[in-house]
Amino acid sequence: MNSNVMTHGRRRVQVAAATAAAMFGLCLAVAPVANAIPAPDPPPSGGDPGWEALAENCYNGSMRACDRLADQTAAVDAPVYHDYGFSCGGRVDYDPTSAEDEYVGCVDQYPGN
Repeated sequence: MNSNVMTHGRRRVQVAAATAAAMFGLCLAVAPVANAIPAPDPPPSGGDPGWEALAENCYNGSMRACDRLADQTAAVDAPVYHDYGFSCGGRVDYDPTSAEDEYVGCVDQYPGN
């Protein structure tokens, strides 16, 4: 086989691959990411180790952990952890004076996380 044809063919493939990568990268830059969640606030610390673990998992994106933290701290005197859980780790505005029946859980707000 003629080496010029092989070289020319490789260049075409390289150009096509580079073009596809550039186009794909451009699409990734403007396309929203499925199930994307906002950046969290830092988790509280200095309390019950179980609550700290839930807060850390909430911070890392587990919406189930956020809901569990809010539920477990609702009846005890742990407003910092309760508010952190109810705000989905600081990802949503949470007004502690609003009625809880208006609240939508973190798992429902950010499905798949």
